[in-house]
Amino acid sequence: MSSTESWPELHGEPFISIRETIAWLPSTPAFEDSDVLVLSSRSTSPGVGSTLFYLDLRLSLPLSKTSTVSWGLAGLRHTLSIAPDPVRHRWDHTTIDSRGDGHADEGEVIRRDGREFETGVGINPATGQQEAYEEIWRWGCIL
Repeated sequence: MSSTESWPELHGEPFISIRETIAWLPSTPAFEDSDVLVLSSRSTSPGVGSTLFYLDLRLSLPLSKTSTVSWGLAGLRHTLSIAPDPVRHRWDHTTIDSRGDGHADEGEVIRRDGREFETGVGINPATGQQEAYEEIWRWGCIL
Protein backbone atom coordinates (compact mmCIF):
# COMPACT_ATOMS: atom_id res chain seq x y z
CA MET A 1 0.00 0.00 0.00
CA SER A 2 1.15 3.48 -0.76
CA SER A 3 1.30 6.08 1.96
CA THR A 4 -1.82 7.78 0.48
CA GLU A 5 -3.96 4.67 0.82
CA SER A 6 -5.47 3.45 4.06
CA TRP A 7 -6.90 0.17 5.26
CA PRO A 8 -10.68 0.04 5.71
CA GLU A 9 -12.01 0.08 9.25
CA LEU A 10 -12.92 -3.47 10.30
CA HIS A 11 -15.81 -4.60 12.48
CA GLY A 12 -16.51 -7.66 14.61
CA GLU A 13 -14.14 -10.57 15.06
CA PRO A 14 -12.85 -13.26 12.71
CA PHE A 15 -14.80 -16.48 13.18
CA ILE A 16 -14.83 -20.18 12.40
CA SER A 17 -17.82 -22.17 11.11
CA ILE A 18 -18.20 -25.95 11.06
CA ARG A 19 -20.97 -27.51 9.01
CA GLU A 20 -23.05 -30.15 10.78
CA THR A 21 -25.41 -31.18 7.96
CA ILE A 22 -26.59 -30.39 4.44
CA ALA A 23 -29.84 -31.35 2.71
CA TRP A 24 -30.68 -30.84 -0.97
CA LEU A 25 -34.34 -29.91 -0.98
CA PRO A 26 -36.84 -31.39 -1.27
CA SER A 27 -35.42 -34.81 -2.19
CA THR A 28 -32.42 -35.46 0.10
CA PRO A 29 -32.69 -35.73 3.90
CA ALA A 30 -30.00 -34.04 6.00
CA PHE A 31 -26.60 -35.79 5.87
CA GLU A 32 -22.90 -34.96 6.09
CA ASP A 33 -20.44 -36.24 3.49
CA SER A 34 -17.56 -33.85 4.26
CA ASP A 35 -15.67 -32.31 7.14
CA VAL A 36 -16.33 -28.63 6.36
CA LEU A 37 -14.35 -25.81 7.97
CA VAL A 38 -14.81 -22.13 7.09
CA LEU A 39 -12.57 -19.32 8.32
CA SER A 40 -14.01 -15.81 7.98
CA SER A 41 -12.33 -12.42 8.36
CA ARG A 42 -13.62 -9.37 10.12
CA SER A 43 -16.20 -7.35 8.20
CA THR A 44 -15.61 -4.08 6.31
CA SER A 45 -18.72 -2.51 7.84
CA PRO A 46 -21.57 -3.36 10.16
CA GLY A 47 -24.95 -4.32 8.71
CA VAL A 48 -26.11 -4.20 5.11
CA GLY A 49 -23.34 -3.82 2.56
CA SER A 50 -20.74 -5.44 4.77
CA THR A 51 -18.19 -7.66 3.10
CA LEU A 52 -15.80 -10.22 4.52
CA PHE A 53 -13.33 -12.72 3.12
CA TYR A 54 -13.88 -16.46 3.69
CA LEU A 55 -11.84 -19.62 3.14
CA ASP A 56 -13.93 -22.83 2.93
CA LEU A 57 -12.26 -26.25 2.94
CA ARG A 58 -14.23 -29.49 2.56
CA LEU A 59 -12.52 -32.84 3.20
CA SER A 60 -13.95 -36.24 2.34
CA LEU A 61 -15.15 -38.49 5.17
CA PRO A 62 -14.06 -40.52 6.99
CA LEU A 63 -11.04 -38.38 7.84
CA SER A 64 -7.87 -40.36 7.29
CA LYS A 65 -4.51 -40.17 5.52
CA THR A 66 -6.38 -40.88 2.27
CA SER A 67 -8.99 -38.12 2.69
CA THR A 68 -9.19 -35.75 -0.24
CA VAL A 69 -10.27 -32.15 -0.64
CA SER A 70 -13.77 -32.50 -2.07
CA TRP A 71 -14.04 -28.72 -2.54
CA GLY A 72 -11.89 -25.75 -1.67
CA LEU A 73 -13.20 -22.26 -2.19
CA ALA A 74 -12.56 -18.71 -1.11
CA GLY A 75 -13.95 -15.31 -1.90
CA LEU A 76 -16.11 -12.53 -0.59
CA ARG A 77 -19.31 -12.83 1.41
CA HIS A 78 -21.64 -9.88 0.87
CA THR A 79 -24.43 -9.07 3.33
CA LEU A 80 -27.48 -8.17 1.25
CA SER A 81 -30.07 -7.60 3.99
CA ILE A 82 -30.42 -7.82 7.75
CA ALA A 83 -34.18 -7.56 8.28
CA PRO A 84 -34.04 -8.86 11.77
CA ASP A 85 -34.24 -12.47 10.66
CA PRO A 86 -33.22 -13.86 8.34
CA VAL A 87 -29.94 -12.27 7.26
CA ARG A 88 -29.34 -12.61 3.50
CA HIS A 89 -25.81 -13.23 2.12
CA ARG A 90 -24.15 -13.93 -1.22
CA TRP A 91 -20.91 -15.94 -1.30
CA ASP A 92 -18.81 -15.23 -4.39
CA HIS A 93 -16.33 -18.01 -5.23
CA THR A 94 -14.02 -15.78 -7.25
CA THR A 95 -10.70 -16.16 -5.43
CA ILE A 96 -10.51 -19.97 -5.24
CA ASP A 97 -12.95 -22.56 -6.60
CA SER A 98 -11.47 -26.04 -6.98
CA ARG A 99 -14.58 -27.17 -8.87
CA GLY A 100 -14.24 -24.25 -11.23
CA ASP A 101 -17.93 -23.58 -11.72
CA GLY A 102 -17.65 -19.99 -10.42
CA HIS A 103 -21.32 -19.85 -9.42
CA ALA A 104 -22.14 -17.77 -6.35
CA ASP A 105 -24.33 -19.15 -3.57
CA GLU A 106 -27.04 -16.96 -2.13
CA GLY A 107 -28.93 -17.76 1.02
CA GLU A 108 -30.63 -16.70 4.20
CA VAL A 109 -29.26 -17.38 7.68
CA ILE A 110 -31.12 -17.57 10.97
CA ARG A 111 -29.21 -17.99 14.27
CA ARG A 112 -30.96 -20.13 16.85
CA ASP A 113 -29.74 -22.22 19.80
CA GLY A 114 -26.05 -21.57 19.06
CA ARG A 115 -26.34 -22.68 15.43
CA GLU A 116 -26.86 -21.08 12.06
CA PHE A 117 -29.59 -22.45 9.80
CA GLU A 118 -28.81 -21.52 6.20
CA THR A 119 -31.21 -22.00 3.29
CA GLY A 120 -30.48 -20.99 -0.27
CA VAL A 121 -29.67 -22.06 -3.80
CA GLY A 122 -26.35 -23.51 -4.97
CA ILE A 123 -24.82 -26.12 -7.27
CA ASN A 124 -25.51 -29.68 -6.10
CA PRO A 125 -22.28 -31.58 -6.88
CA ALA A 126 -24.22 -34.82 -7.39
CA THR A 127 -26.40 -33.35 -10.16
CA GLY A 128 -24.43 -30.33 -11.40
CA GLN A 129 -27.66 -28.32 -11.19
CA GLN A 130 -28.64 -25.31 -9.12
CA GLU A 131 -30.87 -26.62 -6.34
CA ALA A 132 -32.31 -25.47 -3.03
CA TYR A 133 -30.30 -26.49 0.04
CA GLU A 134 -30.39 -26.28 3.82
CA GLU A 135 -27.24 -26.37 5.96
CA ILE A 136 -26.77 -26.30 9.72
CA TRP A 137 -23.58 -24.71 11.06
CA ARG A 138 -21.86 -24.28 14.42
CA TRP A 139 -19.74 -21.16 14.75
CA GLY A 140 -17.57 -19.23 17.14
CA CYS A 141 -14.91 -16.54 17.41
CA ILE A 142 -11.33 -17.46 16.58
CA LEU A 143 -9.73 -15.13 19.13
